[in-house]
Amino acid sequence: MGNNDSRTIFRDQIQNLVNEDIPSEKFEYWDMLFSTSVSFSDVYTMIPDADITTLLTVRKGNFLRLLDYSVSILEDIVSTQDLSSAKIIAGCTSCRILIRLLPYIAEDDNLMWNEDLKGIKLITTILRLMFVPNFAVLGKNYIEISDCGQVDGMRLWGQGFYKGDDEEVVNDGIWMVRYDLVKILLTLCSTDMYRKNNEPCRNLWALFIVSKANLYASQVFYSLINVVVGFNYMGSWKLPYGSYFNYEHQEKTVQISIQLLCILSYIRYEHYEDISILEKAGFLQEDFTHNYFLTKFREINTEQEIAILYNSIKTLISIVTISQNTYLPNSVKDIQCKDEIVIMLWALIKYSPKFKEFLGLQTNTYEMLIPLVQMLNSQDFLVVSCTTYVILHLSTNRDITSNLYHTFPNVTVDLPLFYGNYSDFLVIALSKIILADGVQYNKFLPYFFMILCNISPYMKTIAPFAAQSIIRLLEKVSLRTFLLENEKNHYLLFFVLETINNIIQYQWQGAAGLVLGLVRKKDILIKIFQLPERWEDNKEIKEPWKTREWYNKWTQILPIDVLRCLLNFIIQKLEVFLKTNPKMSEDQILEYISQETLVGILPPPARIQPRVLEITRNSDMYEHNYTWALIYIKSLPYAIVPKEKIQLVTFSG
Repeated sequence: MGNNDSRTIFRDQIQNLVNEDIPSEKFEYWDMLFSTSVSFSDVYTMIPDADITTLLTVRKGNFLRLLDYSVSILEDIVSTQDLSSAKIIAGCTSCRILIRLLPYIAEDDNLMWNEDLKGIKLITTILRLMFVPNFAVLGKNYIEISDCGQVDGMRLWGQGFYKGDDEEVVNDGIWMVRYDLVKILLTLCSTDMYRKNNEPCRNLWALFIVSKANLYASQVFYSLINVVVGFNYMGSWKLPYGSYFNYEHQEKTVQISIQLLCILSYIRYEHYEDISILEKAGFLQEDFTHNYFLTKFREINTEQEIAILYNSIKTLISIVTISQNTYLPNSVKDIQCKDEIVIMLWALIKYSPKFKEFLGLQTNTYEMLIPLVQMLNSQDFLVVSCTTYVILHLSTNRDITSNLYHTFPNVTVDLPLFYGNYSDFLVIALSKIILADGVQYNKFLPYFFMILCNISPYMKTIAPFAAQSIIRLLEKVSLRTFLLENEKNHYLLFFVLETINNIIQYQWQGAAGLVLGLVRKKDILIKIFQLPERWEDNKEIKEPWKTREWYNKWTQILPIDVLRCLLNFIIQKLEVFLKTNPKMSEDQILEYISQETLVGILPPPARIQPRVLEITRNSDMYEHNYTWALIYIKSLPYAIVPKEKIQLVTFSG
């Protein structure tokens, strides 16, 4: 049967369901409907919103029979030892119908969580279905799973954890099944978007998946992780254009597997007010008080396991840069799940202490900074947030920042041409973002400045362009109009001054270019020195915080002693030097400055104190909400849930 014939038959069958009552005993109808092979896009377009609304309001019996029949087919597959191709087709069609219908009823307690336990039957069937041999996994022999901590390595998806190194060879058909099953779980969880931000969580599906009640909790967790770490994007031979030969649904499965992992990591029992429905189903309250997915994140602690994760994530995120730097045109395509990779990296830093420690012990972690900085160009707020937090975390680790002296490679990045090292790259890239005044980056400006503070004590040298960038930052944040624009803008001035002080005090030999630039821009420094005396009463000022007391409080403690000593000493010496050597080149002047010593002139350097990000419950909830926004946008044009039902986040346009 051709594809067009299948689509026509499927559409006709759905129209019959919309227009007339179809009894469950009419087997020829149901057999015809589920024997038709259709893609998810076909299901989405051939069961439009209007038809679903009609079924729910006019033909609810048909809707429920369609739902029950879909689940019964999947239950039959779970209990069948030897699957026929007809059953596999019926199972795939059932999965896609469920993905389409469930968003409209998943939050209906009377329907899904009633005495018939439809909700429990559905979720347990899907979880078991994920590991049915010859449907979602290869092979026939398996261990019956009876505990949430149990893992059957033979039925895990992909290579990596609890599985050998032999490459698993599965076809796109199995990846398609895996994609559909993860999509069902994500669809069920996504109805969390129907509640308002200040309301308690009501989504019992997500709570069940991460709980002790889910006997397949460990099996699901490690399968989702393996899907990511086992993804060989460049192909085994790493040949040009090898990335174009990956299975279509494999990368899609990687993408939504990370989405599901990240969403489930935010689930907390204390965010729920009522789980009595689950208790009525025979489960105990203590079954749900613990998020086993978070536990599994923290249990990834052996060096071998963490190395698997680290190498996989580093390889995948590097595709962002590699795809833009190929000798053969477009020989490596950009990776579609790069946003999710960054979000997963941030989740691992948050939840896995051993992974966080491992990052600092690797001599090549700094190489990830190039694709991470490129990811700051994302249009998605969550991706920029997670990328910023990851870079900030990396900058707090002394071992990582000490390695930034490595020469910046010859790769194409959206920056002016410069010759320097990785610390120069960070200074120039972040300065470009800050000086561009992009509104979308306003929230992240303090973090960008904190990153510069953190790396500054370890900058053994500073390239001329990087030195100019720091001076331009100082000029921007020292403007009186900027300082009076926001109650906290003066913190940014403190950060830049701290950055300059650190470079001068800790790395004097390599700071000559910055020092010379400061001397040439001494007018900026003089204005900063005069800030404490420059308050002017203004009757037009209406903000309650903009007072003389507020102004005096921070201007009196500006860390300007280093710069004052520097100028008083260097200017005089330079003037004498240039007067006696009028034909000195720029390089000779820099050499002269670097050979000077300020021992006994500069105040002693402050103790190096990394600026860190504080993770709070509010920040977790904000990330949770934005993660759902990203998942919804990534699901378009086949919206994972009806937009009109979403209350958790607001979309513009």
